[in-house]
Amino acid sequence: MQRCITIPHLRTMANSSIGLFDNLQIDSNWIFRVDADEVVTPELAQEIIESCRLHKDDDVNAFEMRFKVYFLGRFLKHGGAYPFCKINIFKKSKSSFQRKTIR
Repeated sequence: MQRCITIPHLRTMANSSIGLFDNLQIDSNWIFRVDADEVVTPELAQEIIESCRLHKDDDVNAFEMRFKVYFLGRFLKHGGAYPFCKINIFKKSKSSFQRKTIR
């Protein structure tokens, strides 16, 4: 079952996420956190599903994703914007958030 949860914008991601995943009835072992300006293609969605199934019961606890950054419709390949990587997919049982202010 897939479920989309909207988190209200707060000053820190941690404030909106601490305890959230524990208090919701999420049936999946995996959590995929997507920002409003991120796009998931059908091919990427299928790859994510397959990877999460493959690593359901092993010691892989998260996936780091590489993003293409666009500005004014143009792909930013130079200037340190690519590759931009972050962990967006993680096992619910292995995750936690720290309270740090986003500046």
